Amino acid sequence: MVAIPLSAVTHGVGAAGFLVLAVIVMAGVRRSAPGLWLLTACLATILWHGVAMLDAFRGERLADYARMALALRSFCWFGFLAAAVSQPGIGHQMGGIARQLPRAAMAAAAAMAAWVGASAAGLLPRIAEDDGIALWSITWLGVAVAGLVVLENLYRTASREQRWHLKFLCFGLGAIFAYDFLLYSDALLFRTIDPSLRAARPLANVLVVPLLAVAAARNRDWRLDVAVSRSTVFHTTSLVGAGLYLLAMASAGYYVREFGGDWGAVLQVVLLFAALIGLVVGASSARIRSRVRVFVSKHFFTYKYDYRQIWLDFVERLAAGERRVGLGERVLEAVGELVDSPDGALWLRAEDGRFAHTAGRNVGSWGLAGAAHATEAADGPLAAFLRRTGFVVQIPEIDRRPELYEGFRLPEWLAEMPRAWLIVPLRLNEELLGFMVLGTPRAPRSLNWEDFDLLKTAARQAASYLAEDAATRALAEAREFEAFNRRFAFVLHDIKNLVSQLSILVANAEKHGDKPEFRRDMVETVRESVSKMTRLLARLHQEDQAAAAERQRGTVRMGPFLRDLLRRWDGHDPAIRFQATGDAAVTADPDQLGMVVAHLVQNALDAAPRQGGTVNVLLSGNGDRVVLEVVDNGPGMTPEFVRDELFKPFRSTKSGGFGIGAYESRTIARQLGGDLEVLSAKGQGTTMRLTLPAAPGANGVNDAG
Repeated sequence: MVAIPLSAVTHGVGAAGFLVLAVIVMAGVRRSAPGLWLLTACLATILWHGVAMLDAFRGERLADYARMALALRSFCWFGFLAAAVSQPGIGHQMGGIARQLPRAAMAAAAAMAAWVGASAAGLLPRIAEDDGIALWSITWLGVAVAGLVVLENLYRTASREQRWHLKFLCFGLGAIFAYDFLLYSDALLFRTIDPSLRAARPLANVLVVPLLAVAAARNRDWRLDVAVSRSTVFHTTSLVGAGLYLLAMASAGYYVREFGGDWGAVLQVVLLFAALIGLVVGASSARIRSRVRVFVSKHFFTYKYDYRQIWLDFVERLAAGERRVGLGERVLEAVGELVDSPDGALWLRAEDGRFAHTAGRNVGSWGLAGAAHATEAADGPLAAFLRRTGFVVQIPEIDRRPELYEGFRLPEWLAEMPRAWLIVPLRLNEELLGFMVLGTPRAPRSLNWEDFDLLKTAARQAASYLAEDAATRALAEAREFEAFNRRFAFVLHDIKNLVSQLSILVANAEKHGDKPEFRRDMVETVRESVSKMTRLLARLHQEDQAAAAERQRGTVRMGPFLRDLLRRWDGHDPAIRFQATGDAAVTADPDQLGMVVAHLVQNALDAAPRQGGTVNVLLSGNGDRVVLEVVDNGPGMTPEFVRDELFKPFRSTKSGGFGIGAYESRTIARQLGGDLEVLSAKGQGTTMRLTLPAAPGANGVNDAG
């Protein structure tokens, strides 16, 4: 009885499995490029399994044909991957080497098949067995790594919905490439293909047939709308590079152990430990990472930048207000990191029109200490060139390409900075707000139109941030002046009231100046007026009048308080009649409250006619409220005037009036928790009603007069 070789059985199982997959593909996949390549790959895999099975029976007599069939099988699988990643939304994003990886693997497989065929036909001399295994192993190791990289990028960059379509495809083909990597790395190390690994290979491939079948069912047209991000490619490239580095170090360690004699094992451990230290140090180097990014941008993508991520990072750096870094430093960092420049300086237009140094980043590392005090004239050659052209000036290119910088002259202070690299204008609405000087990048790089467009766009955005910041500061200063002017207007109005009081005093002095009682009252009134004016001047230096008044508040007995206040109008025509009923005590600053009442009374006296005029001051307490009414029989006011004019600041119907008395009185009343109401009609007089909360726990007095 003839024994059936084990490898023949396993390859037969493999051929049957992929035959089933081919039937599924033919039944369900549409006639698209990925679908046709998938069917071709299944048929090529069946062919390889069939030739290998025959070779197992014939005893290595069909070995060359089996190798050629294996090369064809790999060629077709990578043709499928190339067609898949060439679909809209994939190939354009991958670009460069990443897009060409499947085609490079196809070329390697075709070259290997041609080499084997030419050797079998006698056109090329046969290579020794050991050398042939090494060459074969190295080739298919590269092919397997290329497949794993492509599949890893596809899966990692897919969205959750896309992964539903891609998951089993990536797992299935990834398992095939991973097994190939294991098989040929073992063959490369031991200079022979392990028989067990070779025999198990078809069965391992058959295990992925269900995965590929599910993938075929989920992707009937194989339109894989997947984009590979630059971050993913960067990390993948770094990972592959680190893996190749460690593989090289492991190979070197294996060589040292085999040929190092007694010291071999020790030297191998030391070499591997040094390799790990070197890997950690290299991975933490900003310069090395920058070089890798430049390499990825140049060779893996059509566009150098992932603009979505670039802009998100840029805005995040500008808006990082919680950091204890000024906006100028954040602008330098955000723009500098676009081109890997770690240092820079910022000049902005000052009040005198010149451009002055306002911020720096790592300036100590590139000799900016002397230039920090340098200024640039607004009409100088540098500012004029930047304003006219908006160009990003590449300082090393000025001497090499002077035709690009016609009319430009580098300032002396800037020429003294050896690491100065770029001058980036900050323009806003065609006006030059300032400019940045960036230092040389961490890794040497050449700039093209894409870099310059990105820098100019980012500079415009940064200029808008700087202009908004300057406007905010100017607005804050204007508000400080506005607050001071408001305080000054209130103080001036109160001084006017004191002047009116002193004028009445002077007028009465002509009539009653010889009376001792009047002279005593006059001295006391003048002393009180001086004290009030001193306090009014002090209010000009207080940033928060409400807070200052809050500190001066106390319980005010309204009856005695009003009697003392109204005494200043003794002898005035018309006379003031005062009446108080009920509890009457409030919590207030006596000076502020006195100014409010004095304003209301003086306005009533001014409005009342000289003949038959009346002014009544009525005080009443009702539970938790205290009501003060000042009533006159003057001409009154229309509802429209009360609504639209009376409480508007700087509106006055009096000659020489400031127009802020009513506004200030109502403001103070509301600060005290009350309000000021107006009851008036044309020809019917006016009632000004001041309502205030009663002082808690204070016992008022009944007073009348």
